[in-house]
Amino acid sequence: MGELRRSDYYYDLPEELIAQTPAEKRDFSRLMTVDRRTGETSDRHFYDIIDLLEPGDCLVLNNT
Repeated sequence: MGELRRSDYYYDLPEELIAQTPAEKRDFSRLMTVDRRTGETSDRHFYDIIDLLEPGDCLVLNNT
């Protein structure tokens, strides 16, 4: 992925695209992934996460 700069995170996000409530089916929440080898991003759903995890991966959960 290369070096990340704070400016890499500056972007316009229209207010109407900000979720106001969680998805009714939480596993249908959107999930963006990045292939660390190629840098390619893809849009998926959280229910796909089981296909992305490999033995030895660490999954950190935050419920705040």
